[in-house]
Amino acid sequence: MERVYLYDGTFQGLLTAIFYVFEEMGRNWFELIDICPETGWQRLLNNTAEIIHVANCPDKYERVEKGIIKKLGKGTLDIVYSGYLSDDPKRGILIYEYLEFGFKVGHKLNSHLADERVMKMFELDRKVCNENHRLCGFARFKDIGNGVLYSEIEPATNVIELLMMYFCDRMPSQKFILADIKRKRYGIYNERQIVFTDHIPDDIIKVRDVNSEFEDLWKKFFSAIAIEERVSQKRQMLHMPRKYWKHIIEKV
Repeated sequence: MERVYLYDGTFQGLLTAIFYVFEEMGRNWFELIDICPETGWQRLLNNTAEIIHVANCPDKYERVEKGIIKKLGKGTLDIVYSGYLSDDPKRGILIYEYLEFGFKVGHKLNSHLADERVMKMFELDRKVCNENHRLCGFARFKDIGNGVLYSEIEPATNVIELLMMYFCDRMPSQKFILADIKRKRYGIYNERQIVFTDHIPDDIIKVRDVNSEFEDLWKKFFSAIAIEERVSQKRQMLHMPRKYWKHIIEKV
């Protein structure tokens, strides 16, 4: 029997789905085809797998979370979370296979560097951590009025949650909005809490494209200090990948 598990797209939903896979696999073996978000999933014409829609269940995902920490360590849970944020199309099944192997070998899981399941998860973790690290430095904020800063990013991985935590720690008394325009997801910080939404008011959309006097001054400063004979785009791209230039004020 073949099965595909569909969840609501959240990390909690993914852990809930993984709980049910382990539970059902213990009763009756079946071939797991995939664990993926409901949004965007399409059945192939020749795919006859049974589709299991998983409802988010706090009790179930908390048991998986606690089980990972107890048997495999907090570091392994962090790697699983990075795998989820990677947006890799096969991240669900990669995480399941990683955990399945982990529950067999225990705390030594991440020492099995030659194992393909561990290697793939390390690769996803490195991809997410690298992009998060870069955007901590490359994200550019602009003042859109009323004491609110606004920044747009288009990351390859879903790192907006990590970035919101970073910037809240750096700017605890500053209201700001971080917009992942690739996924149409917005993180809003109001000096008290973080809220994620898929919509922002139209007046913010109108204001975000207006250049301020400070932006113009920064561009002039950037140009003024540059030594024309030493400008090297190749070296710039080495330290600042070109995919980020679109949202970096001094490079626009």
